[in-house]
Amino acid sequence: MHLRRILRQAGLVGFCCGALMISIPSLVSKSSAEAPRRTMSSGDPMIPQQRMGAPLLGLTAEQLERFFVGREQFERVFTADEGLGPVFNNDSCGGCHSNPLGGPGSVTVTRAGRLDKGGFDPLTELGGSLFQESAIDDACLEVIPDEANVVAFRVTNGMMGYGLVEAIPDADIQFWADYPPSPEVSGKAVIVGAVEDDLDHVGRFGWKAHAPSMITFSAGASKNEMGITNPFKPTDNDPNGINPPELADCDTVADPEIGVEFIEQLADFQRFLTAAPQTPKSGMTGEVLFVSIGCADCHIPAFMTPDDPGLEDAIRNKEIRQYTDYLVHDVGLAADFIEAGDAGVRELKTAPLAGIRTRDPMWHDGRVAAGSFEDRMRAAIACHCALLSEAGASAERFLSGTMAECPDSLTVPGSGFQCAPGEVEGGLNDQQRAAVIAFLDSLGRREFDADGENGVLVDDFTNMFLCSMIDVPITPDHECAVHDIDQNGIIDGSDFESFLLAFDGELLDCNCNGTNDLADIFFGQSSDGDGDGVPDECPPGDPPVCGQVRTLVIKQGACPAPVNPNGNGVVPMVLVGDVDFAADTAVPGSLELRVCGDAGGPSIAPLAGHIKVKDLNHPFEGDVECGGCACNGDQSSDGIADLELKFRTSDLLALGLGAESGVTTVELSGELADGSSFTARDCLVIVPPSAGQNNLYFEANVIDTLIEVTPLDLEVDADGFTAFARSYVNGTQVTVTAPLLSEGRRFLRWSIDGVLRPVGLRSVEVTVGQSESLKLFYQRRARALPDRPTESQGDME
Repeated sequence: MHLRRILRQAGLVGFCCGALMISIPSLVSKSSAEAPRRTMSSGDPMIPQQRMGAPLLGLTAEQLERFFVGREQFERVFTADEGLGPVFNNDSCGGCHSNPLGGPGSVTVTRAGRLDKGGFDPLTELGGSLFQESAIDDACLEVIPDEANVVAFRVTNGMMGYGLVEAIPDADIQFWADYPPSPEVSGKAVIVGAVEDDLDHVGRFGWKAHAPSMITFSAGASKNEMGITNPFKPTDNDPNGINPPELADCDTVADPEIGVEFIEQLADFQRFLTAAPQTPKSGMTGEVLFVSIGCADCHIPAFMTPDDPGLEDAIRNKEIRQYTDYLVHDVGLAADFIEAGDAGVRELKTAPLAGIRTRDPMWHDGRVAAGSFEDRMRAAIACHCALLSEAGASAERFLSGTMAECPDSLTVPGSGFQCAPGEVEGGLNDQQRAAVIAFLDSLGRREFDADGENGVLVDDFTNMFLCSMIDVPITPDHECAVHDIDQNGIIDGSDFESFLLAFDGELLDCNCNGTNDLADIFFGQSSDGDGDGVPDECPPGDPPVCGQVRTLVIKQGACPAPVNPNGNGVVPMVLVGDVDFAADTAVPGSLELRVCGDAGGPSIAPLAGHIKVKDLNHPFEGDVECGGCACNGDQSSDGIADLELKFRTSDLLALGLGAESGVTTVELSGELADGSSFTARDCLVIVPPSAGQNNLYFEANVIDTLIEVTPLDLEVDADGFTAFARSYVNGTQVTVTAPLLSEGRRFLRWSIDGVLRPVGLRSVEVTVGQSESLKLFYQRRARALPDRPTESQGDME
């Protein structure tokens, strides 16, 4: 069945291509009294889409922890001593995938080979087809050999939503190769092996669809882009191949240079990275036109992940809207003329359009760059008109309908397109072209992000407030549609409640009425004449602290709580509940810790996945002022739920806590589920190890793993969860024992100061003579590490 007929039956196409008029009314202001629609909703608000670079919605605490651990590794900067090189393109994953982290970037890499009547030669024996830009020593730099007659550049792809893409069944992608949606296109599925199971799959990642999985992609990119070898790709690239220098003269670190765990952590970050948002989600005239002129024949709007119990709930049975078929197509003279596996020299994968509004540069080699989004899109579409490209007919319908003149943006070197104003059957007029551009501009926009800056702040609220007072229905083409999350045609209280979930600023209550200021303004309780998001009745300056100050216990039984500046672990804190204060209803995303009294200073959030409801303390009686401590010695349960939080020691120190041994009061602020705000205070002191003492720092890669430590430390506190530090007199012999199983995972090994101990050795002994770091590893799942033959450098961008 033709794709346009499928989409029409699904409600995406409601009429044939014609002279469609787009009306975008201006905002018409009314007084708040004339806007009865702005009332609180009776149900739960719709959850907004995540910003680009954020984790998927619906991850468990354990999955979220894996995401953040993987993100740290993704940002890790390697040095030559750690295995970087000998030739490389960047020293970290995030150095290329930077807009945002895990997204596309502007970095290009170089491909070269030889193309003649006999076919394409990647010049593997001379270092190709990927020629890295940098080396750990100038003597090891690669040069493009004289034999190469094809040189191409590849710009960095993004990887947002990759976990959802990875889950798409091979058969669903193969379907569009077997049954093309129109006679104009003929995509091909690239069949490629996966390093983790050594089986063939349909590729879907990279410009040539070279990789079928996150493990395969991450293992290859680690080696080819950073020169970091791993058990899946255990041998470094030889600079210039058989030409000088010798690999042995440049490779300074034994292979493999990193373990399977690092590759799995990279895969976790990419697997749990959210897909790019799309606002409005459906109904734009531009998408109808996009489909009607044949763009969607290759840029398939959506796939579904399977309803497979083996998938994570955040990935299982989900729609993924990437606007690609994951097939390679003949793009004619606009190609890179580099062959990679099943993908021929004129073939490239259909570029996903998700998030395209922030992409600069565009096209596989970055030839489309700078200018406005409209300029870039028109230029990129012109590239589709290259000689012999199977996308030419669709692009001509967009570009060469009724056009008054040829914009400069359509002149793209190497595109092969010559703009010719006139009439093309089924072509678009200027207004319809604008509608298609507006649709493409929705790909990557969050709900409520009126200015399109990937943040939802006060100026977006002001825009939403005005939109709530207009007197025409909000259609998907309307400029206010960004605020109509439920797409019911009006901006009302249910939309505002969703806005609060997306808001990136601080929700204040300057009049201390128990309602945040934006709600006061939106629902007409307060006026905001200057549009700054602050009720007019509030005095200038910092907002007051409203409500009773609650108890924050940084360390039970300690006053002030000691913090070791040499520790790399976490500091637990307890927000104490009482009969008048339901600490367990604190909204995790609202929690911020800062130095008491420094309202404009830096703040930190608790670690995701480390916010737990427990019954730990009796409440402290009395308010804690700035400069005071909550000296609460009653650590027994009282039948009232408390909230345990954990903060990184390094984050705490970044707050600027003053000189060592100086006592600092810190303040935790946040909101409860009922919308009320609170503050809680306690104090801490930075205590460096005294003479004759040193610390042992313990860390496990499984949440809440109880590690047994003997003998008792100086603070008589022998056990701890996940990450903690202990102080001992130098020369003390300490035994540390790990549980065999934790969260269903089997103990693997210890690492002491970065040196791995033998696998399965559950107890280790350390004689304290310095500050030492111990890390405990648990095995997530067993993997066979196949021996794979030597191969040319795959397509990693």
